[in-house]
Amino acid sequence: MPKRSASDAAKTREQVVEAALHRFATQGFAPTRTADVARDAKVSEGALFHHFKDKTALFKAVVERLQQQFVVEVVASTSTLTVPMEVFLTGSRRSLELSENSDYLRIVMVEAQSVLGGMGWREQDARVGLMLIEPNLRAIAGRDAIPDPVLRPMALLVMGLINETIFALARKDPGVTIDGCITLLEAAVLVWVQRLGSANTK
Repeated sequence: MPKRSASDAAKTREQVVEAALHRFATQGFAPTRTADVARDAKVSEGALFHHFKDKTALFKAVVERLQQQFVVEVVASTSTLTVPMEVFLTGSRRSLELSENSDYLRIVMVEAQSVLGGMGWREQDARVGLMLIEPNLRAIAGRDAIPDPVLRPMALLVMGLINETIFALARKDPGVTIDGCITLLEAAVLVWVQRLGSANTK
């Protein structure tokens, strides 16, 4: 029975998150009522609050769900590749493509900044972004150990370029394309690797 209860609780939580994702994507955070989410999930509002202390906590769970799915899809897009630069560029391209999804764009890239707060959103975004980017940069450089003052700024530069390109694509800024971003990323990383090598020979 305890195992069944845990399974039921996990199923209820899943239903609530799915229902909330749909509401947040179509209505936005502010107009969404937890009573409506509970009804959509076919659970009581009390059951919803058993799993999430408030609407903000529920929203954060939805953001985390979308980001987890994002990581899975980015990694899957490079699963057959072996050349580090190819892995990096393919993953970066897939990141930009996935971010054009209206649900992801509205919830993770736009609404999360106001709901979670600017710093809260940036911390959440950095955890996901750096988790994908830093191992790729190490692989491209051909070394496992790179000092943080050398690795982190480059990873942040890559993440910043990808994020700003996502917003520019959403705005349909003239001259901004996925191909252009990928070309710039490749050039920047190649220069970084070259300088990294030069520094080690001095």
